[in-house]
Amino acid sequence: MERVIRLRLAVLFLEKFAEAAIFPFMALLFAERLGTGTAGLLIFAAFAGATVAGIWAGHLADTRGRRRVLVPAEAGRALAAAALALAVLPETRAADPVLAAWIAALPFLALAIAAGISTPTAEATVIDLATPERRRQIYGAVYWVTNVARASGTLAGAAAYGLWFGWLLAGIAGLAAAVTLALALALVETRPVERPAPFRPAEMLAGYAEVLRDRLFLRYAAGVALSLAVAAQLAHYVAVRLGSLPGTIKLIDWSGLHLALDGPGLFGLLRIENGLMVVALAPLVQILARNMSDTGRLTIGFALFAAGFWVLGWSTDAWLLIGFTALFTVGELLYAPPKLALMAALAPEAGRSRAAAVMNLGFRLALMTGAAGVAAVGHVPPQVMAALFLAGGLLAGWLLVDVARRVEGAAVPGRAARR
Repeated sequence: MERVIRLRLAVLFLEKFAEAAIFPFMALLFAERLGTGTAGLLIFAAFAGATVAGIWAGHLADTRGRRRVLVPAEAGRALAAAALALAVLPETRAADPVLAAWIAALPFLALAIAAGISTPTAEATVIDLATPERRRQIYGAVYWVTNVARASGTLAGAAAYGLWFGWLLAGIAGLAAAVTLALALALVETRPVERPAPFRPAEMLAGYAEVLRDRLFLRYAAGVALSLAVAAQLAHYVAVRLGSLPGTIKLIDWSGLHLALDGPGLFGLLRIENGLMVVALAPLVQILARNMSDTGRLTIGFALFAAGFWVLGWSTDAWLLIGFTALFTVGELLYAPPKLALMAALAPEAGRSRAAAVMNLGFRLALMTGAAGVAAVGHVPPQVMAALFLAGGLLAGWLLVDVARRVEGAAVPGRAARR
């Protein structure tokens, strides 16, 4: 069990590191060489391909076993990353930058599809092993690894973009190959299937229909998607609103010491604050909150989260923004592990990978609301957006607290909890 959990955390780190290091910067590369319209279409195609692949893989992992899906998916990730590296490396790419970008588009799409296949399968593997006693601990580790991987991946991508970007991709391909080898040698099947049935689209649709008939699971999925939609606005609405502020914002003006930041600089400071707090404080918060109930952590966490985003939606005061960024980060540290752990309690045993695929679809749709946030800058008053953030955060918390209460209060997990 411990070995499988460690392998899952390794896959998770690679997945989130690669996502942060590759996708934003490949979008920038496509925009520079092919134009923003074409780049947008390629990113959308990657999103659509990963989504469809995840839905298909979720069904296969539930009907054929996790190992049969996860190992080939990780091998595909390694091959796609290697092909993308070859297309991007200055030593091997085509002399024509436009042609080179089009050559890179195919392995880029393949990489997104491989990630889409891997994600719900790997998540279902953890759900298979996450006993009620260890869910908080396991999902606390999942949350921490996710944030460390995203932060380090973003830094690596930003530092390598340009001459060294291809070598970064080659390194990711090497890591993916090592993870694939480890999975092939050490991954124990957590859902054995003696006689895998042939793929039938009608069976797949029936399996997803069964997952979607669970009203409590749908309530959970809605709460998670809503919380992600609010959180996504940090990198979209808040970033653009602060980035478009004129002049500078005073940070320190005391005893001859003067420090002011422009809008983009202030937003960068808030992102650094958020990232450092998550990486440094996540283990400490889990220790301090270990005796709190899930409902208590969700209630307090979402209250802090909603209050923090309410201020980030309208304020231009540097210290107020810094203080409430810390507040929403602490809230996120409190609610994230129990929120993730609820998935293990709710996912039906015969459809765990399909449930994970549904959650990943909700995650991707929630992130798309970031575009609406960007479009709202300059057209919707900040106080209105702040009120929407507050309402969205509180509603997400209410939904998830209600789900947690039903799960905790069910004498027999399952049917009684889902009424």
